Amino acid sequence: MPLLQLIKKLEHKHHIDLINAHWLFPDDVAAAWAGKILKKPVVLTGLGCDLNYYPSLPLRKGFIKRALDMAAVVTVKGNE
Repeated sequence: MPLLQLIKKLEHKHHIDLINAHWLFPDDVAAAWAGKILKKPVVLTGLGCDLNYYPSLPLRKGFIKRALDMAAVVTVKGNE
C-alpha cells in the first residue's frame, strides 16, 4: 500500500498530529510529500549514509533538499 493511502487510512481511524520519518531518502522524501498533501507537520531524521553519501548523488540531493525544506523539524543521529 502506498504511503499516502496508508496515512489516510490511519487518519480515518485515529487522529494523526504529525508524521515522523527516518532515513532522508527515500522514506523522508515520501513522508514530506505526504505531510504537504495531508497538511500535517513532518519531523524528518537523518541517520547515516543518507547524510554522508546520498547528497553527493545529484538526483537524490534535490529530493532530499526539497524534503528538508518542507519539514517542520529536522533531527539527525549523533556520533556515539
